[in-house]
Amino acid sequence: METIYDHGVTEQELTALFGPEEERETRDEYLEFLSSDSACADLYLLYQHRHQPNRAAEYLGRIADESYRRTVGMPSCRTSLNTPTAEPTASKKSPAVYAVA
Repeated sequence: METIYDHGVTEQELTALFGPEEERETRDEYLEFLSSDSACADLYLLYQHRHQPNRAAEYLGRIADESYRRTVGMPSCRTSLNTPTAEPTASKKSPAVYAVA
């Protein structure tokens, strides 16, 4: 299964997507329970963050669960990653959740 780690994700990108290193899963923990749809969602978000919308759309289209695909593709999900007022919160075992003030 293709993941963000196959796409040269940087430490800065990991922080933007999942929060600070000390609060996010390790690579092995991330890969342990990752579903195919979640891997595609993360790739979609990675390429949105890199400002490559065509490449992002390719991964969004690979998400099999239509409801999940619609949720991931919502503008609020994409824009919160680059919003200066977004405060990431995450635990070691859960993905980052962004609250926009």
